Amino acid sequence: MTGVETTSGGQAFRRAFFNNLLNPNVSLFFLSFFPQFVTSTTTKSSLGVVALSFFAGNSTWWLVLIGIAGVPRARARIEKFQRWLDLLFGLLFIGFGILVVLRLVIS
Repeated sequence: MTGVETTSGGQAFRRAFFNNLLNPNVSLFFLSFFPQFVTSTTTKSSLGVVALSFFAGNSTWWLVLIGIAGVPRARARIEKFQRWLDLLFGLLFIGFGILVVLRLVIS
């Protein structure tokens, strides 16, 4: 295949790990989601169970996704779908831009 970047598993893991670690969206999600489970009677062990269950669910999701994306046939279908999705959302953003300009001109 031409134009495909090849990286080792370790490089891909490090890149993804630091991308998620340094992503402010992840931190904001935990800051807004986790306190819902904290009350004055919450014990450390129950917080650990919540954190562990979130970690297990998240890990399961990513392992399944990685397994599917690792299959060449599935990857080709995903890439084809991604092109259509990029086109669709590109046109959608252009449409919103035109709508904003028209509203500014009209008002």
